[in-house]
Amino acid sequence: TPAGVDNQLTLHNNNTTEAVKVDAAGNVHVNNQLSIAGVSTFSEDVKFVGATSGRDVQWDKSANYLRFKDNAFATFGNSDDLFIYHDGNHSQIRDVGTGHLILGGTHLYLTDGSGSEYFLQCIANNQVDLYFNNSIKLSTTSAGITVTGSATASTFTATNNVSAGGNISLTSDTGKLYIGASQDLHIFHNGSNSYI
Repeated sequence: TPAGVDNQLTLHNNNTTEAVKVDAAGNVHVNNQLSIAGVSTFSEDVKFVGATSGRDVQWDKSANYLRFKDNAFATFGNSDDLFIYHDGNHSQIRDVGTGHLILGGTHLYLTDGSGSEYFLQCIANNQVDLYFNNSIKLSTTSAGITVTGSATASTFTATNNVSAGGNISLTSDTGKLYIGASQDLHIFHNGSNSYI
């Protein structure tokens, strides 16, 4: 115990450098590396302090959270191939290594932060659904796709059947409807007259 300091244990390396300190509150401070063989159990919070101020990682026992502060990265792979972090403004998942970023599951959902509004739904051996404002607008089927609502395209080419439950609109006077393998039949309006 240093002179004038009560209830503190300090171990020094080579009688000069403070190696381990146990303070009055029971906290253990280790200067340099700590090598542990076997299983270690920590019954309270554990904090890992980053080299850059504020980029710390802490296990919060009371919340059951492993908290990564802003710009403290969780990395995976021998070459840090996958990064998961929050940069202070945005949450980031980045695959920067070899191979692909693969998400697997029988049902995959992409939702808003609360999980109450769907953006994308993928069901194994079934459809993929795209949503607008929590309403399905496009679904894949075994025959192709189903669009709910209107579809707008600068160019549309069909190599098989096209079915519409409502109107098909060509809203430009330069637009033409071609029918036949060699576009043998034309239907169009030039702004003044209609032609077949």
